[in-house]
Amino acid sequence: MAGTKEGKYVQGGIRITKNYMGVAEKTALANNEVLNTSIGMNRGLLIVADMTNQKVILLRIEGSTMVSVSGNAIFTITKDTASKINVYWETDQVKVQNKTGGILGIKVALSGI
Repeated sequence: MAGTKEGKYVQGGIRITKNYMGVAEKTALANNEVLNTSIGMNRGLLIVADMTNQKVILLRIEGSTMVSVSGNAIFTITKDTASKINVYWETDQVKVQNKTGGILGIKVALSGI
């Protein structure tokens, strides 16, 4: 979508004035599957929710660095950690990896600047 008076759609989200909103959802993320969110903004706050088990993590993104602000212990910010939901920055986008052993519903939201 080219642009509207309210905002302009950009890689993996929408830019509204000077803010960036990115959203991704996968209703059935299989074990060992990776959700490529297409969220390419690397400055802001990221919320990742395990909708299946009602668990959430809040992360701060600064460049390619993610820092956990608050969250359930089921989440990590390191790729390939066993028995966890791994949230990390790779290939210019946010990725979510399911290593829990089950199928999960995942929602991701970013508010960036």
